[in-house]
Amino acid sequence: SSLCLALAVVCALANAPGALAQPAPRASVLPTGIAQRPLPPPMLWVRRAARRVPLELAALKIAARVVGHLAETTLTMTFSNPNNAVFEGDLVVPLPEGATVSSYGLDIRGRMVDGVVVDKDEGRQVFEKEVRKGIDPGLVEWTRGNNFRTRVFPIPAKGSRTIRLGYVSEVLADAKGESTYHLPLTFKKKVGSFELRIEVVKAPAKPRVLQGGPTGLSFNGFRDSYVASSKVRNVTLDKDLYVS
Repeated sequence: SSLCLALAVVCALANAPGALAQPAPRASVLPTGIAQRPLPPPMLWVRRAARRVPLELAALKIAARVVGHLAETTLTMTFSNPNNAVFEGDLVVPLPEGATVSSYGLDIRGRMVDGVVVDKDEGRQVFEKEVRKGIDPGLVEWTRGNNFRTRVFPIPAKGSRTIRLGYVSEVLADAKGESTYHLPLTFKKKVGSFELRIEVVKAPAKPRVLQGGPTGLSFNGFRDSYVASSKVRNVTLDKDLYVS
């Protein structure tokens, strides 16, 4: 926990990982047995005039790597604060069922600083202590369902904060045993800057995009992997991404 105190980034995490995609035949809908209800998007909430309001997601960068029966996904999220006030925020990140947080980072004085795992009560104590000292802390906690809640302070007036969250998840299997990678990508508003890279390592066949993602997203061979990437601005993302 000494590292935690020095970096002023605290994580209180829990639970376990889970499996990867075998390429499936071309499909116009998701395979049988795969739930299609989209997950809510990450939201950074602040309190303004006694109301909770979300800050704009100015940039989102996602890197996913699928190996065997596991996928590791890293979200780097930048939220902007257009207000003239400094805020403390609560970032709620819904994760796929069975996912486990594997990393957490917060931008501090212009660079990304990794968090460390500590006991939940200890994490809260350190967070409050660092807030009183005026140091930038972050606290990640397991909340109801498969959500993670990240407290972020300060969010500067007319500024932004960047949070990085990584998680490990199982690849979904349908009733026929075919596997599918699920990436939550349903947002209510346009994302100002969006970057995506998905690598499937040593896949026996070329993966297919079944649903969602930026227009034209497809996989190409790269060394011993298949890679799909996209970099767009002011994009509408209205469906979760599924790759089989």
